[in-house]
Amino acid sequence: DCLREWELSFGDGADALTGKGTTGTVAHTFETVGVFRVALRATDEFGDTDVATVLVHVAPRPPLCTPPAVRALKVSPLSRRVLTGENAHIEARVESHCLASWTLRVLRASDGTVVSSFSRGPQEDMAYIGDVRLTAAGSYLFEASI
Repeated sequence: DCLREWELSFGDGADALTGKGTTGTVAHTFETVGVFRVALRATDEFGDTDVATVLVHVAPRPPLCTPPAVRALKVSPLSRRVLTGENAHIEARVESHCLASWTLRVLRASDGTVVSSFSRGPQEDMAYIGDVRLTAAGSYLFEASI
């Protein structure tokens, strides 16, 4: 073992770490975002010194959760009134990294009564594509809520 001592500096203003020999583990947490020059200075038993450096790029932490967003809500047919007993085709997609669930509701436009509802949970695809049979004539609202 010809390594006598070493010094490790992190380039972020923290105190340098020093040690003797080749054993041990070093851990360091960078507290700010940036590019830091980490340097290891080693001195051997004869007093000869060498320095090795590496640049460490510290990026900001990603957000824990992205805000949920309804990415698509399509209902067809849109060009004509749906008759009693006909199907309305619905396509809905919601995106989020941490959304627990979302709900698609079909409401009667005249009074807001929910006539049909579909929920999606965290273990399911965050999309719904399917048909809803409308049992009464009238206008309907299609709503995706997150």
